[in-house]
Amino acid sequence: MVSPASLPGVLAVGATDRTGALAPFSARGPQVVLVAPGTDIVSTFNRGTDGKPGGYNVPATGTSFAAPIVAGAAALVWSKYPRLTAAGVLNRLIRTADDLGPPGRDDQTGFGELNVVRALTADVPDVTANPLGTPAPVDGEGLPPVDNDGSEELAHALALVGLAALVVVAAGLVVFLVIRARRARAR
Repeated sequence: MVSPASLPGVLAVGATDRTGALAPFSARGPQVVLVAPGTDIVSTFNRGTDGKPGGYNVPATGTSFAAPIVAGAAALVWSKYPRLTAAGVLNRLIRTADDLGPPGRDDQTGFGELNVVRALTADVPDVTANPLGTPAPVDGEGLPPVDNDGSEELAHALALVGLAALVVVAAGLVVFLVIRARRARAR
């Protein structure tokens, strides 16, 4: 079985808790590129894990909530720097992350925790090649070697993460509309 996070050019995301520490449930390994908040994220759910009705302000936990935060940051970077390639956006995200572990990339937090403000404001050199190269493990001293451009694969991966975030938002909108329609019928 192939994990999407192990495919070349995919930006695998782990999760941090409220204190900025690696969340206990977070993904770990050579595929982790960045971490982002993933605990107590306010979301919408039709039903809670206990089977009770959900709502609009339900705290949720998981890397599934950290990944859309990174996708949103990528969209913000692309919006501010529309001439960047997918590799340039990724380079900006990883080079401006707050390193949480040993210096450089590590298997726990990747290049560190996403820092959206720095990603949008820091002076970062542009690149044309995928800074991740292949998903081979690295020595923790810096970026993995680049053995191909990978921009097309990276663009597809970022598009898939963005699509997943869009699906989550659309599902929330559907839940909202269904509840609103039921309330209107009950009146």
